[in-house]
Amino acid sequence: MRIHAAACLALVALGCGDAAPTVGPSSTADAGNPVNDAAPEAGASCNDHARNGTETDVDCGYAACHRTCAIGQQCTSNRDCPGTRCGDGVCLPASHDDGIRNDGELDVDCGGGGAPACADGKTCVDGARDCVSGFCELVSQSCRTPTPRDGYKNGDETDVDCGGAAGNPRCLAGKVCKGDGDCASRGCGVSTSPFAGRCLMAKSCAGGAGADDTCGQKGTDSCCASLPVPGGSYNRYLNPDLPATVSAFKLDQFEITVGRVRTFLNAFGGDLRGSLNLPPGAGAHPRIANSGWRSSFAIRLPGSMQEASERFTTACAYGGVIDQGGAPTWTDAPGSNEDKPMNCIDWYTLFALCAWDGGRLPTDAEWGFAAEGGSENRTFAWGNWEAHYPADVDLVAAGLTDPSDNYERKMTVGTPYATLTDGPSHIAQVGKKTGVGRWGHADLSGNMIEFMLDYGSLVPGNCVDCANVAWPDPPQEAGHPITWRVLDSTGSWVNGATQPDGGRILRGGSWNPEHSLGNFYNHGNYPVWRNYFAAGARCARD
Repeated sequence: MRIHAAACLALVALGCGDAAPTVGPSSTADAGNPVNDAAPEAGASCNDHARNGTETDVDCGYAACHRTCAIGQQCTSNRDCPGTRCGDGVCLPASHDDGIRNDGELDVDCGGGGAPACADGKTCVDGARDCVSGFCELVSQSCRTPTPRDGYKNGDETDVDCGGAAGNPRCLAGKVCKGDGDCASRGCGVSTSPFAGRCLMAKSCAGGAGADDTCGQKGTDSCCASLPVPGGSYNRYLNPDLPATVSAFKLDQFEITVGRVRTFLNAFGGDLRGSLNLPPGAGAHPRIANSGWRSSFAIRLPGSMQEASERFTTACAYGGVIDQGGAPTWTDAPGSNEDKPMNCIDWYTLFALCAWDGGRLPTDAEWGFAAEGGSENRTFAWGNWEAHYPADVDLVAAGLTDPSDNYERKMTVGTPYATLTDGPSHIAQVGKKTGVGRWGHADLSGNMIEFMLDYGSLVPGNCVDCANVAWPDPPQEAGHPITWRVLDSTGSWVNGATQPDGGRILRGGSWNPEHSLGNFYNHGNYPVWRNYFAAGARCARD
């Protein structure tokens, strides 16, 4: 049949008079394929439902139409395929090994739902899902290998950049922990503690009264708070003939409370002698050789709660029996004294507590540096003026002279005068008085005189991180008693100064009016195998 010329002209665009078109695998192959706005190859038709010109399949192919082909259509390069790849001349379905970022992947062949996890440096949103390392750095949105310095909680860390593996930094107080080993203090709050699952300031502050965050003037400080002392040079005892230099250290803000001692004893059922098992060298000063715990000391520790209670009360060498004028702060059950300083406690038990608590006893030189304010060489912890009654009642827990009353001494806590049955009513809760030292330490003058690490008397001459640690070993044979007793009928100390353990230095004034508050004074060679109702301690830390 002859075709009318006008009709044939109208069909030129459809290939009038040409061979039949090559049909691809789908008659709707162009549906949904992107079209580039640039003009296609001259002479090609990309909308005629036929494969022609240089199209790789019907109405598609990058070179011909700047349009991708559908999955399964023919192709010559990856550019012809819809975000996938061309393989064996056909556009293949997306896969997670096609070398292309597609199918919801966050990076090439990885990340996102269903794709394998990405290596370091690849794009991510969710570290647990998207990264082999498990960590996605959120600022750069890239996978990274966790480190304990990246500012994130990742890997096996229990909190940001701390806890977990042995090589990680230990967490500070308040950080999340799973066990004692996660914490710098080696104390993680147990499930029954108000600080459950959090690192403690120190093991002895696990949340009971006097071992919590209710100490200090406002009642909001940790009873185990430890404040930095910068170190430097000064004159010991305000004496230019006794110069000293100490390295930076930390000193507990408060004296050791009854509540902290109770926490310590409860951790071992009172049997410190048999169950504590401190390793030799525990509680050592890092720059003083042979200054740590000795296994020979264990024989001097209490072996039960009953023994400890007797030692801290009736067996206190002076002041253990309240109706005889004594003032022990310890009570068998927790009471109103938990946030008062522990007295009637011996040097060995104090040494053990500080070592177990992650600290140590301070040296005489260190304690003096803090009390004198270093190079300020203060006469008293608070400054250079002497305190008097009643103007300075809020300054210090002590017996002060009253200029208006012929300089008679009067108590600044409780009633002005003591009676035989007052007990510890003249002893202040730790940190309640305002006379703090230069770096914030409370009660350096007053409340309790404090045991030092030092044996015997002063180290003479120039002192550089010095302490006398030539302690005698306590006798180990049965002839040297474990049980402590009160004064005998002659008024002599039983099991006290006659024991061969030697003496220790005590520093600072106390609530007892007999003790000078000045930094120029100490109580040297105090017999260590006895305790005293005006003596306690605080821990140092490094």
